Amino acid sequence: MSGSLYFKDIKLPHRANHYFHLIHESKLGKLYYIHTSGVVCVRYKNGKERKLEGFIKDDDLYVKIENKAVKVKSLVAREMCPKYNSQQYSVVLKDGNPKNCDWYNIEIFTKQELGKKTGILAGKNKKVSINGKVYESVRAAAKELFVSYQTLLDYLSGKVNKSVIPKNIKNKYCEDKNYESN
Repeated sequence: MSGSLYFKDIKLPHRANHYFHLIHESKLGKLYYIHTSGVVCVRYKNGKERKLEGFIKDDDLYVKIENKAVKVKSLVAREMCPKYNSQQYSVVLKDGNPKNCDWYNIEIFTKQELGKKTGILAGKNKKVSINGKVYESVRAAAKELFVSYQTLLDYLSGKVNKSVIPKNIKNKYCEDKNYESN
């Protein structure tokens, strides 16, 4: 299904190793192609060519092929990676721009890998720094400071009056290994 093809009326960025792939052939003789830069084109039975304009929905770029909306990034991934299967893999755009579906801007993850990177548990264990001492969690800090977990959590999130916590406590949530205190 792949091969080099040139659309004379459609202007695309000129880069090495960029070419069109046939992605669908309709019963009416329309041929749908995708360029490795994420441009989808159609060639009609009479020889006319047209670039399909996409639309953005749910932070993804879609095009209509035979009256069915299809994600452009998934089309590029499917044509460039033979093992790509939308049930097992997810496609993520490196720069987050849905209009930039270039092959070089695409990352393919298994559903499990993506879940570990972006899932609900990805940022769960935040370290906390209080009075210059770093604790593994808010719960560990509360235990060592003899303060209830919920009170310390409310204080750190700014929901409670500072008078509930001893005056000498300074805090800051820490990201990774950047342990600073106020």
